[in-house]
Amino acid sequence: MQQVHAGADQGDNPMIEVGRVMVKTAGRDAGLRGVVVDILDERHVLIDGQVRRRKCNIAHMEPLPEQVSISKGASHEQVREALQKLGMEVAERKAKPVEKQAEAKEKPGRKKGEKKAVTAKKKSTSAAKQKAR
Repeated sequence: MQQVHAGADQGDNPMIEVGRVMVKTAGRDAGLRGVVVDILDERHVLIDGQVRRRKCNIAHMEPLPEQVSISKGASHEQVREALQKLGMEVAERKAKPVEKQAEAKEKPGRKKGEKKAVTAKKKSTSAAKQKAR
């Protein structure tokens, strides 16, 4: 397993490694548990579990003594199954239906490469008054 040893940036944390169960201490997911899925650099890891799968600063987490056996880059499903074996409840995530994904990608307006339509400019009222004189 890939390990990052504790340093000045990590406070008194022991070791951060893939499979380590963590508790988020900051942000919107504070108090929720997650598992280290990948180590990105000396300060950041990728976590998943009860928290949203995302990059997280090690300073914003507290490691727990529990550890699960997952591979680096494990899917949400694999993380969920591993945490359920420890007795932790993890919400199942549902993918958006294919139809909604296609609709979300289509943006209203002109298509790529389409030129903007030229419209006649409306004359200002002061220009119209001068022309009328």
